[in-house]
Amino acid sequence: SKPSQRPGCPPAQGRRALGLPEPQARESRNGLKGGPKMATTVKSGGGAVLDREGLAKRIDHTLLKAFATRSDVDRLCDEALQFGLGAVCVSPYHVPRARERLGDSGVKVCAVVGFPLGSTTGRAKLAEAKEAMDQGADEIDMVIDRGAFLSGAYRDVFDSIVAVTWA
Repeated sequence: SKPSQRPGCPPAQGRRALGLPEPQARESRNGLKGGPKMATTVKSGGGAVLDREGLAKRIDHTLLKAFATRSDVDRLCDEALQFGLGAVCVSPYHVPRARERLGDSGVKVCAVVGFPLGSTTGRAKLAEAKEAMDQGADEIDMVIDRGAFLSGAYRDVFDSIVAVTWA
């Protein structure tokens, strides 16, 4: 079958077309065939080499679905603890539950504001950010007003970002 192609994009090329070797199956610890062995270190953008633990600390484990339950948040937090991840990112409603579950483990709690559309006012985002911080969020991820940005209202977008950074 022919790979799908988006208009204006070059055709997808497989490993062979690019001159890359095919992955070799290997025997895993449990006796099952698997793909190529996973690297134990990665280079970061700054050129520093990260081991698995260093890389894991840079990952935000995210649960932003509208129908997320408390047990979903518990599972998210447990996985973050199990794998040594840097943060969990949840909606403001779930911040207290995540904070309680993670305690002083070192895994940060991140809340989103203006999610998912970003079309709320800067004041609304500020209030949302303040409440999330009061409830235990360590970090805030804010969705900008994309409509304002695309309309050229850069000052409005900038002002809402500045307001939330001061929460």
